Amino acid sequence: MRALIGFCCAAIVASASTSDAQGGPAREKTPWWADTTGESPIYPVGEAVPVYRTVLDLLYRDGARRPPVIIMWDTAERRSGGPCPVAKCLGPQWTHKSKIDTATILAFARLSPKRPRIRDFGYPVPIELISQNDVQRMTADGAELLADHRRPEYQGPIAGFWVDLERKYPGAWGVTILSKVGFNRQQTEALINVHQWCGDNCSSDEILFLTKTGGRWRVAERIPNSVNLDYPTTVLRYVGPGGEDPSQAEVLPPEDGRVPPEATARSAVYRLVIDSLYSFYGEHPKSIVFTEFFRAPYDSVPRRELIDKSLAQKFSFLRRIRAPLDTRPRLQIPSVTLSLDSLAALRAKGTALDRYAQTGVPLDLALANRYPDAWGIVSMSRVAFNSDRSVALVYTFHTCGERCNNGDTWLLQRTGSHWHIVDRIPSGSEPDLQVEPLRYVGLDANASAYRKRRLHGVVTDYNTGKPIPFLDIDVRRMLNSGVNVSEPSIRTDSLGRYTVTRLPLNALLTMNVPCRRSPHMAWTQPFAVTAGMDTTIDMRVDYTVCDTTVVVQAPPAPSPLSGAQAFISADSARFVFPVQNTNIYYWNVPLKGAYEGGAEYMWGVRWDIPEGRAGKGPYLLWLLKMWKATGERSGSLKDLIAGVPLSPMLECMTCDGAVYEDPRTDHSKVFATVENGQLIFVIRGADAVRRIFPTIPATVRFEQTVRHGPMSQYGPGLISASQEVLVNCRNSDKSPEKNHCDLKY
Repeated sequence: MRALIGFCCAAIVASASTSDAQGGPAREKTPWWADTTGESPIYPVGEAVPVYRTVLDLLYRDGARRPPVIIMWDTAERRSGGPCPVAKCLGPQWTHKSKIDTATILAFARLSPKRPRIRDFGYPVPIELISQNDVQRMTADGAELLADHRRPEYQGPIAGFWVDLERKYPGAWGVTILSKVGFNRQQTEALINVHQWCGDNCSSDEILFLTKTGGRWRVAERIPNSVNLDYPTTVLRYVGPGGEDPSQAEVLPPEDGRVPPEATARSAVYRLVIDSLYSFYGEHPKSIVFTEFFRAPYDSVPRRELIDKSLAQKFSFLRRIRAPLDTRPRLQIPSVTLSLDSLAALRAKGTALDRYAQTGVPLDLALANRYPDAWGIVSMSRVAFNSDRSVALVYTFHTCGERCNNGDTWLLQRTGSHWHIVDRIPSGSEPDLQVEPLRYVGLDANASAYRKRRLHGVVTDYNTGKPIPFLDIDVRRMLNSGVNVSEPSIRTDSLGRYTVTRLPLNALLTMNVPCRRSPHMAWTQPFAVTAGMDTTIDMRVDYTVCDTTVVVQAPPAPSPLSGAQAFISADSARFVFPVQNTNIYYWNVPLKGAYEGGAEYMWGVRWDIPEGRAGKGPYLLWLLKMWKATGERSGSLKDLIAGVPLSPMLECMTCDGAVYEDPRTDHSKVFATVENGQLIFVIRGADAVRRIFPTIPATVRFEQTVRHGPMSQYGPGLISASQEVLVNCRNSDKSPEKNHCDLKY
């Protein structure tokens, strides 16, 4: 057992008592408890069997939740910590809060060093026993898996073991090591040492005191020896005590119906807290995202009348531990889960989204793009209860971006079976919201922060005082990178009035009125967009004075995909790309950096799908014309795409950024064609439409990329364009705004 380096179990396999440290009298050369003659080589036996079952109930039965398998060490190990094996010891005494029979204490302290093999004792959850050899073999196997993947910041000495444990036993909560049991003479009291591992540097070592009443055992007290929570492995669960040393022992309430079970109380607390956190002046998100991303608080535990010393001590410890994701409460709002392992890939996608927006906040963009119906992501701590579970403390951490978050400590009280929130205590926050529809929901959030922002006013002639009708006002925006970009222009009505309601959050904008016959400005009005703003800015334009330091910037060229249309019904779908400004296409062009199978032309239609369908249902239709080394060819668009399949694509959930074609695709019903020079994606039949679009999206994004851009040292660049359009919206040449189906930002 001493060789199990990764478990760091030297304490368990070391001396069977702490008498030396406590300064007890010198022991005999052959102490009475060391004689193992006649002791059973297997364990548990007799009354130890129901004690073992009760211990596993405490660790692995969390209300209706339990792991699919329990991983246990295959031998009963010697205890670590606890009482000394003589009736009277010098120095500090072993600390506990319950009244324990001296005979029970001495029986536990005098357990022999023999390590009997654990046998099957008939527990409802399957138990998998592992040995030292198993640990060494799994560590080696897992190390090979780690060698092919990027390593996290911290790698313990047996990181491979935890990787292989997750592979072989998915859903396991950790590894448990049990000692033998010490009983009093009547076998109505018992002490047992429990060591539980939840990662490289995540473990707990405790002694449990059990009592037997009416033929049933129950855990009466949890007495911690030591706890390590430096680096918990995210797939595992901490099931140890709510304290770090014997002085923080916890007496558990009896299960007599007067005190609710912890799982029941915890679920009620979580539900009430989440409902309150995500209720903003009568508004609620459409979905909630639970995550393992967790920033523990650094402030002191708040002082309130209901928070006694024992509860404060317990919460100080438990608020550092994130709640398991499978403890999500039942809510009226749909919820999804974002694992910590997925956060890096999500941030990478946000970086790609930020390529043109240049916000400098990729996480914000990624969250808003992936979870448009949520206000951010939330994690919760473990709940700390007082002795009769009538008062509870829990910590929540809501993330709405790189620099947008709020932590809160919630104090709740139970009256009968009803819980209510007594106080919500802020525990640090950053209110710098950058991207919507994310929201900052701290206690100090402005009630009007998320109403529609409005800017309005009247533009008049400085010299005549008359309104200037149908005036185009140039609008520019400074990005976080310092780059200025053009925003959609503003036009006054017949009375010189203007109103703008689509204002980007936290933006620095400038309205410019150009001179009539000069590429300069007659009026420049900078303003900052603030949360919930409703501002009037009237402009008196003097055309006789032009600011020659400001030059009118030409409006951005329209997207070549402007005017695309998307139609989806119950039995057909049709995506119409606009007519392009060329009739002749060239392909298989011998370009620098071209390779067999590389995409030369790419067209796509993309849409958002619910989180639960990611990796299960298509989110993209892709038409890829691959480069081949056959020599340059030319022809019409129809010639170009001849024989090229239209592919519904699924997201690969086990690899970063990869996609693959839906293997269920029937290409006789899903294909691309050309009509009147326009590229059209077609889906025929109710079954095909239902498979690809179980829910019709409100918008889709058309995408186009051609690998014939300006040359660089790596070869030709990419020319890309995209346009988001409303679904089942038909453009009309008779409309004042010709391409009114385009979604403008």
